[in-house]
Amino acid sequence: MNIDLEINDYSIFLGMPLDSSSFADAQIRKIGFFGKEFMPGQKTGDIIYWSKNPTISCFGGRVQEAAMLDRRMGADMIYGTSAYLFFNKNRLRYVIFQVIYSYSAAIRFTNEFREVASELLWEPEKLNYTQIPSMVMGIKGYEPG
Repeated sequence: MNIDLEINDYSIFLGMPLDSSSFADAQIRKIGFFGKEFMPGQKTGDIIYWSKNPTISCFGGRVQEAAMLDRRMGADMIYGTSAYLFFNKNRLRYVIFQVIYSYSAAIRFTNEFREVASELLWEPEKLNYTQIPSMVMGIKGYEPG
């Protein structure tokens, strides 16, 4: 399923082949060993890539989020974003979006995502997304054989 996902203007889709050489311009880096050990949703053989504070866009830009890091806005307005890409057998099988440090920003992003997904897909549960208390939303759907 293609939801027209972009991370820092780089097109991402479930099942896409791993091409790490193209990730540098999008500020997507391979996650280290210790980070991988604590990552929810990982499976044996996963290679995980991560982008810190990226711009996340999907559904043709109808749902967007970017980190708010301007300290002049006040501490209660600052929040970050993350995107994790799980590759297995050189194919993208799982994506996690994360809005951190602001519960309200995370809920707003999730609600916007659900609203647009419902409108465009009619059954957003087909996306198999989840939201857990740590303000993470994951989308999966491609499982390499």
